[in-house]
Amino acid sequence: MRFNLIIALIIFISFVESRQVPPIKKKHDSFGCDLNINRDLPDPQPLFMKPGQNISILPDNHDGIVHLVNGQELELFCTEGLAVNSQSKSAKVQCSKNDYMKMNNKEYKIHDLKCHKTSRPITKEVGKCYQNAILIEIGYKIQDNRFLKLFEVCFDKMRERPLYTHAKLTKANAAHQKNVDRGGWVAGKGYFSNSNANKLYSVANQFERMKKLVGASKGKIYVNKKINLARGHLAPMVDFVYGVHQRATMHLLNAAPQWNTINGGNWFKIEESVRDLVENGNSDELDVYTGTFDVLNVEKKPFYLASNSNDDGVMPVPKIFYKVVIDARSGKGVALIMTNNPFLKENDLDRYIYCNDVAKSIKWVRKMKQDLSKGYFYACQVEDFAKVVKHLPSELKVQVEQTGAMTRFIIVFTFISAIFIITNAFSIKFGNLWKETQENVVSRVRASPMATGCEIDIKEEVKEAEPLILIPDKNEFLLPSDASGRILLKPSDTIELACTEGFKDNSSINFRKVTCVDGTKFMENNMQVDFKTLKCVKDSIHVANRISDKKCFNNATIINIGFDIQKRFFKVYEICFDEVLERTHYVTHEFTPGYKWFQNPRPDVKFISTGFFNNTDVDKLYTRNVQRTTIAKILESEKYANFYVQNDTDFFLARGHLAARSDFVFINNQRASFWFMNAAPQWQVFNNGNWRFIEEGIRDFVAEYNLEVDVFTGTYGTTTLLDENNKEHQIYLRFDENNNGLIPVPKLYYKILVDRKSQKGIVLIGVNNPYLYWLDLLKGYVLCPDVSHKVKWLSNFEWQKNNLTLGYSYACDVNEFRKVVKHHPDLNVTGLLSKGETPVKSVLLVFSMLLLTKLIKFSNL
Repeated sequence: MRFNLIIALIIFISFVESRQVPPIKKKHDSFGCDLNINRDLPDPQPLFMKPGQNISILPDNHDGIVHLVNGQELELFCTEGLAVNSQSKSAKVQCSKNDYMKMNNKEYKIHDLKCHKTSRPITKEVGKCYQNAILIEIGYKIQDNRFLKLFEVCFDKMRERPLYTHAKLTKANAAHQKNVDRGGWVAGKGYFSNSNANKLYSVANQFERMKKLVGASKGKIYVNKKINLARGHLAPMVDFVYGVHQRATMHLLNAAPQWNTINGGNWFKIEESVRDLVENGNSDELDVYTGTFDVLNVEKKPFYLASNSNDDGVMPVPKIFYKVVIDARSGKGVALIMTNNPFLKENDLDRYIYCNDVAKSIKWVRKMKQDLSKGYFYACQVEDFAKVVKHLPSELKVQVEQTGAMTRFIIVFTFISAIFIITNAFSIKFGNLWKETQENVVSRVRASPMATGCEIDIKEEVKEAEPLILIPDKNEFLLPSDASGRILLKPSDTIELACTEGFKDNSSINFRKVTCVDGTKFMENNMQVDFKTLKCVKDSIHVANRISDKKCFNNATIINIGFDIQKRFFKVYEICFDEVLERTHYVTHEFTPGYKWFQNPRPDVKFISTGFFNNTDVDKLYTRNVQRTTIAKILESEKYANFYVQNDTDFFLARGHLAARSDFVFINNQRASFWFMNAAPQWQVFNNGNWRFIEEGIRDFVAEYNLEVDVFTGTYGTTTLLDENNKEHQIYLRFDENNNGLIPVPKLYYKILVDRKSQKGIVLIGVNNPYLYWLDLLKGYVLCPDVSHKVKWLSNFEWQKNNLTLGYSYACDVNEFRKVVKHHPDLNVTGLLSKGETPVKSVLLVFSMLLLTKLIKFSNL
């Protein structure tokens, strides 16, 4: 009883800290209506509006749930008519009970109130903006005198380019509907001189335009299947809550040519950062202006996607993309800027910097990849930026810091600089300072060839049918030397290579040793060979070996996954697998800084189960149709099975990796992660939500603090779903002949980290049930006190730990966790892995905080 009260208090504190208003009632409670935007909405979807107003009804917060009280009305609108009455475009409905909506004295579930067809957004020209450009609103026409504006565009019709878009973000926007069918891009009438503006984005057209600038041979370097121009959203889809709103962004007025490596690289980080700011920061509403500026020159020639009838270039490829973000309440703002040139060299950066960079003072922007091909990021004060980029609205007023605040900043900055100098003097090679130093050294090494020795870049030199790269005469893989993803060797260093099926140039041998000469050149039997030529006949075959003389928890089977070659076994990871219940207790392997960089995973790898699961076709069990059939039998309801497992969303059970394929450096080892014993049923919304952030955050942490850790990834318990009578049922993927459940859907996923040097540890836990409400967490989902607030490095995680849909997540002391979950061998953990810095640095930082407090008080006098 006392522990339950503690858990309840922990959950309440987490709720208060995240400023959420959690739904505390059951899905089938009789008080009011709860509409989950990722589960309950119909398709085609109507607009949900306040009756008689041009205002959308949005979720209360980032949980994505619209709460309606009994009797509350909302207006539905469909441009093509409602499905229940195609003659009517709008209808008022009233919350009744048990999540039913009343319309014309009939009760409907909200997902039955569909549109007859997909609603169509329109453009509405409302005036002029910069230098006679057109100001256009994009949204939905409700009536002759009613228009629901979603965002606006300032469009330069002469050059056929958007100068900027303007949209508002609130905390509700963080709860966007996921996996929305994008539909196709539309160009509208009268905006583009080319009748098929969409076709101009084809790789073929891009290449033809580039060929005119630089010739065919060079053109292939700039434009090809891997590197090309995407339709870069200005106002992105997921800045809007509902699918019907998101589809309105698919207008070419809201796009500009953006290199795909940047679109999916650091620009995406900027978009996410802005959403993070409104979700987690003090701002309740942000004004976001997203735009383009200048024209990209390729070999000193401007690059356009098309020409008009006068042969003037139109649809220019921008030199930069930007977001001006302004807090609607305080009026403070910043300009976030991204270069749009994946071929940019460091010595050319000056030509892309238009104002004084203040990025170091912007703490809420996510960590960017230090790769110019992904886009170079900098930030400016809005006033400085607007002096150069003059097309921004003239009424844009942004407050600047007052003198007193700036004085405090100077004092604080000076002091912190002194602290870092002292820290550096102690030669502490941990934490962010060491990381930044290391990255600078790496960038200098990459800029010039190594004077001596060999360098194998796993992203470049190691490709298809690659050999295993080994430490000679040891059954161990040779990993990258650091977090840069390169294997560095001295002259005369020897490495061993292996192929289970033999080498391409000599299929009769499985092993060979080569000695470093220089670069990628090696010596073998007095002959010089290039590392790139050392290929296998085909991909090496991984195996799953049962360990017959050893058992793990509750007499479960220990399985080693790896490569078996001529009586030598190269283990990738180890599994503790219950062959009776067909569930994995845990998977264990090592993590070192070298794991930070991994080869790009192959998309075509499939899971296998050879020799396990009684020869069942496990892959088929994970299909959505079979999931629905199985759950329908458990709940005795096809209707509820269809509700829980959906076709067009992330609400279905995925093959959830325990040891993720990206946990392993080499493609061979990644392929070895595709055994069904290394997977368990995991809701995809959790798999791609907080669980993904946990996996990525751990890799970043280990690399940043230069640690070697042992990782145990496991499952615990069996999750439940409610039937029509509110009764809970445990969920399995299949049953044996005695109706015993097999392959259970886990209640929890977890990762235990144990630092080999200090023997300190931590466990990160995620809830595998997106259909829970807050009080449900008391039912065995929270096993131990959450200590995440004590762990400094967890603040770098991108997770939304209190989001129930993405998977409620928390951290525990390992020894507390193991009082409940007893699957593992004795881990001998001595304390909480709460810090990455050394004790000396900790003392300095504590001292700095005390002194900073005094300085700030002094500056206020």
